[in-house]
Amino acid sequence: MSNIWYVKRDDQCFGPSSHDEILQSLRQGILTKSDLIANSPEGSWTTISERAEFRTSTLPLSSLAAPAVPPKPSVPDPQLDANTQSIRHLPPDVRQNHIKTLTEDAYWAWQATGFLTLFAALLTTIKLWNGDYFVGAISGIGLFVLLFAMGYLHQSRTKELNGYSDDLLVKMIEDHREVEKEKKKRRNRNALLVGGAAAALAVLVLANPDAQDRLLNIASRLTNSAKCEILNKSIAPMTFANAAEPDFGFIVNIEVRNIGAAGNIEAFALVSTAEGELKKSRKIYVPSSSSQKIEIQFPEPTVNSTLSEVRFGVSCTPN
Repeated sequence: MSNIWYVKRDDQCFGPSSHDEILQSLRQGILTKSDLIANSPEGSWTTISERAEFRTSTLPLSSLAAPAVPPKPSVPDPQLDANTQSIRHLPPDVRQNHIKTLTEDAYWAWQATGFLTLFAALLTTIKLWNGDYFVGAISGIGLFVLLFAMGYLHQSRTKELNGYSDDLLVKMIEDHREVEKEKKKRRNRNALLVGGAAAALAVLVLANPDAQDRLLNIASRLTNSAKCEILNKSIAPMTFANAAEPDFGFIVNIEVRNIGAAGNIEAFALVSTAEGELKKSRKIYVPSSSSQKIEIQFPEPTVNSTLSEVRFGVSCTPN
């Protein structure tokens, strides 16, 4: 006598179940003798009443009543095979590990919220450090909202997964592992592409002084709340001592004012002579609403050019 049975009702297959479990279900009214039964999902289906194994006088008359609706799982499992539904019982620690894994990686919103939270924390720290308390307070409020959103997503997702059957959790973990394998392949491929692009960009920046200045300006704007404006500029000839010998050159005077928060301001001077162009800079700390004079020396030119033959320009950052 076989001890493995499958029950079919409404084109759905349930099992495997033992002989004793089938008898118990008949006694409790969960199954009736008109339900179909077989030893395997692909076997020959007959009603329970046709099976000699279940012809017993101990069964109540209620088992001959109209079919009772079997209890449905709390969460449908559409990803399982349409003809079979296996019943698994995961250990509590394994189930909780599955739920933790799916909670952390299931939603793109969870990952996006995490990145935004890190950005808000960094922005809050920078602004408060530079004395920009208003923007710091706004970003701090945004940080609090993002942390609350992360907690809410975590709780709601955990509650949802706790209602899933063990079968569905196992299937979701298997799918998750396959997705992670594909993600790892994409990450490796993207890392190569990004690395190549970064190397090419580094070569271009090193070969182009203007690109260097732009990148430095962007970095200064992100980390510095100072803001400069040029009040005055002038250039004058200057004789420098070079190896105890006089050397002709120029000196550029720049007066800058900080109209932002206290911070570093960098002044740039460009001098163009018959020998070519020379560019230099000097960085100083300027308190808020204060002005400073900056001198930038150019001892390199050796041709005694007159001021009318020299062109110069100045700028400053952050502006």
